[in-house]
Parts: sequence; structure tokens; C-alpha cells
Amino acid sequence: MDDVAWDAGRRRSSPGDTVRRQLPPSVRALIQLTVAAVTLIVCQYLYSYLLFGTGDPAVLHPKVHLHVLLNAGCNAVVAALACQFHGRLHRRLRRTAVSIMAVHGLLLLMLLADRAYFSRSVMFLSGGISVIIAYGVALVRQALDRPAVAVIAPKTTVFPLSWSRGLGKPLSDASVPLTNYDIVLVDLGDDLPVEWVRALSKAMIAGVEVRHIAEYLEEMRARVSLEHFDADHLSSVGGAAFALFKRMMDIVVVLMVLPVVLPVLCIAMAAILITMGRPIFFNQDRVGRGGAVFHMYKLRTMRPAPERAGSATATGDNRITPLGALLRRFRIDELPQLLNVLKGDMSLIGPRPEQPGLTQMYTRELPAFEYRHLVRPGITGWAQVRSGYAATLEETRDKLAFDLFYIKNFSLWLDMEIVFRTVWTLVSGRGVR
Repeated sequence: MDDVAWDAGRRRSSPGDTVRRQLPPSVRALIQLTVAAVTLIVCQYLYSYLLFGTGDPAVLHPKVHLHVLLNAGCNAVVAALACQFHGRLHRRLRRTAVSIMAVHGLLLLMLLADRAYFSRSVMFLSGGISVIIAYGVALVRQALDRPAVAVIAPKTTVFPLSWSRGLGKPLSDASVPLTNYDIVLVDLGDDLPVEWVRALSKAMIAGVEVRHIAEYLEEMRARVSLEHFDADHLSSVGGAAFALFKRMMDIVVVLMVLPVVLPVLCIAMAAILITMGRPIFFNQDRVGRGGAVFHMYKLRTMRPAPERAGSATATGDNRITPLGALLRRFRIDELPQLLNVLKGDMSLIGPRPEQPGLTQMYTRELPAFEYRHLVRPGITGWAQVRSGYAATLEETRDKLAFDLFYIKNFSLWLDMEIVFRTVWTLVSGRGVR
């Protein structure tokens, strides 16, 4: 395993570390209180100046001053809660959204129940400020959180996680004090030697967090470990309520964007007809939910060439025309798939559908590939915004780890993160082939 930095902006742990990099609880609590206090003071003066034209909230009418103070207090509580949330960014943002709705909702209920004075302007501004503060705190903490991590891999253990490189060199000596670390990672399915069991017990008693390495890496890197993956992990996939909601949202969103999409599609079709001639559309069989085969629609972006069954587009494919490259750059060639969404063959968000031939080959080489068909394939998806296209078996293995993470964590919050990442992908042009 390579002894390199395990993530951008994070420092690796090594057996010689003697200082825990995570702040002690007392210091973290002090930071939370400081952030809350500063937020309370700043927001009071901000609302007074922006909405009432005075830099001193004390000169306001007592009822108005109390209302401003209560809203600033909500901002302070949200900021303090945001400092406490941990885990992957999308989980932090989800908890942040819940805390904002709960705190400001509680204030609104209190005001309505007491029939007290309230200002819509103050409350709307306060809610917006809470979103900015809480999400800013979550992003800052995501960048600065640097736990000292130890990986336990005894010499008698075969370490199977090929994509876990960068966590630091595994510890093979049980005499190294695990209390020097914040988190200890181990494959809990292994039969550990007795000396490691004792070392782990002492670490847990001392308050060190001991976790399964696959679980930790899944949380940090948003992809599953194929070596540790089991069908039981997907037991809760496809809840009827969310699946129905997702299908309804697909239809509503497609109908809403059609007035914008249709003119763009017509211009692209005319450009293809002028520069490349017919056919304008490229239709191909793909495998959808439950293994059902359907026709997927795209705008043609390549010159006519002999059919290559079971092949994927590679980087720099010389069949792509200059116009086709432009259409691919902004994903305009994918717009006809909105018809597939309306028909129910696809969803806006989900694993990208593959050709039947490729699906059979990948399923032989990667048995877990079949689980991608538990949900509708999508125009965009978690694997697309995290790893881009795949043309080789190794790239497909990498994508499969992301696809299974999406299916395992099938939720509205993950779909929202995919939408934001998709917008960034369109702007940056990342992953175009």
C-alpha cells in the first residue's frame, strides 16, 4: 500500500505519530460557543442596519429588538449545530437542512402561538443567513477535519482493498500504541491474532474509535468496497414511497424543462442535418431496470462507422465530429433521453444504462454488476459525476463501486447532490469523451 496523502488537504498518519490531530472535546465545545456568540452579535447588527437603518439594535422598539434577537439566536443555534455534524459532506448538509427547518420552524410556531410581533423581512433574511452560515461551516469543517487514522493489517492478513491506498502504511506491529490515533481501521471479518485483539480493546477503552475499514472508506469516499460488498447491504433499496415520488418528480421536471429544451434540441438537430446528414438520432439497445432491454435515444455525434458490438467510446475517439464534440461537451446529445424518462425506461438520476453485450461481459467479470438493475438507469448519476465515462473493465469496476454506493444510499439528498455536481460537470467539461 502506498504511503501517500489519503485525501486532498489531509495529512497522513504514520506509526511514529504521538499527537492526536483532532481537537479535544473541550476545545471543540469552546469553538462552538465562540461561533455561536459571534453569529448572534453580528446578525443582530446586520438585521438592524439592513432592515431598520440603524447600526445599534438597542435603539429599536423593545418588541422589534426582541424579534431581531430571537432570529439572530436562531442563526447562532444553527451555526453551533453545524459545527457538531460530521461524516460525508452530503450527510452534513442533510443534517444542516433539517436543523435549519427545525430551529426556524420552532421560532415561527412560538410567535404564532403567542401572537407576538414578527417581521416577514427579518424572518426571511434570517432563514437565508442560516443557510449561508450553516453550509459555510459544514464546508469549512469538511476541509479542515483531519483525524489521525491507523490501519490494522497484521502480517497474517491478506489486505484486499485495492482502492484503499493513501490511508498510510498499515500497522503490522501490535506494540504500536493505538491511543496515538483518533480512528483505527480494521477488517472486522478477519480472525485477528490475540495481541491485536488486546491492542484494540485497550484503544476502545481509551475512547479511540474502531471501525471496519470498508465502512469508513465508503463514508469518506462515497463508494463501496467491492471486496466486502454483500447483497444484504441493499436490503432496503427501492422503498415504494420514494420510488413513486422519484418517478413523479421525473415527469414533472421533464415537463417543466421542455420549453427550454425543445428549442435547443431543434437547433442541434438542424446542425447535425447540415453538417453530417441523416440519421439525426442514434438509437441503441440498453439494459434497464430489472434487466429489461429498451431503445435509448441520443443525437448522433459520430461519423458512420462499422457497428462494433459491445464497445464503449474511448477518449479521443476519431469517429466523433467537431459538432459532436461540442454536443458532448455540454451533454446536449443526451437530451432526447428525456423521452425515455417520460416513457419510464429511465430516470433523470441513476446508473448509466449499458449495452446488452457489455452488460453480459461485465456481469461475468463483476458479479455485483447485476445489482445496478435494481433501479431505473439515469441520464446522470453518482458514477458519472464522480468518475466519468468507462471504456475498460478497470474503469467499469471503478464506476460500479460508485453505482452501488448510490443504490445503497438511494435518497432524495443524494439525488440533490448529484444535481449540483452535474451542473458543475457541465460547466467544467469534466469527463467528456
